[in-house]
Amino acid sequence: MSGVDEAAEIGFRRDDAYLREQYLKWWWFRSGWRRWIWGASLLLGLIALAIIFLADSPGLRLPAVVIAAAGLAQGVMPWLEFRRWKRTALGGLDTMPDLRLSVEAGVLRFGAGPNVRYEARGDVVRVAGGRFIYEQGQSGRHAYVPDRCWNEPRTQALLATWQADAAPR
Repeated sequence: MSGVDEAAEIGFRRDDAYLREQYLKWWWFRSGWRRWIWGASLLLGLIALAIIFLADSPGLRLPAVVIAAAGLAQGVMPWLEFRRWKRTALGGLDTMPDLRLSVEAGVLRFGAGPNVRYEARGDVVRVAGGRFIYEQGQSGRHAYVPDRCWNEPRTQALLATWQADAAPR
């Protein structure tokens, strides 16, 4: 078998570390306005916390306590959202199935099992530490491939097959 035939389908283990990394990359690079609202409310909470300790008047401390509590509560939202996101991603399973990548008829496909395959006809978005491969455009269903997996020889062989098949003839 040639290197291309051997790379017809490859799989990557998706453990808790993978899920955390995927979520954090999505949250930091793709979450848009939610990230900015979170940062602003956390900053407001920290400023209010400083006012609580530095203010001389009790009339200023009470509103600062309320603002600090609300702002700092936002600090845990990504953690709580990750837990919800992980529960949804697992779909009742104990562990996440391996990510499977394959090239069929010149189309890169990704999914979690033999019957779950999405065609990657969207963009490949590079972020620090990995890449998101989208089903369509730059939103919706996607696969996250960390750099450590992307740079493996078997992945490069698969991607070379995909890019060669996708090139205009």
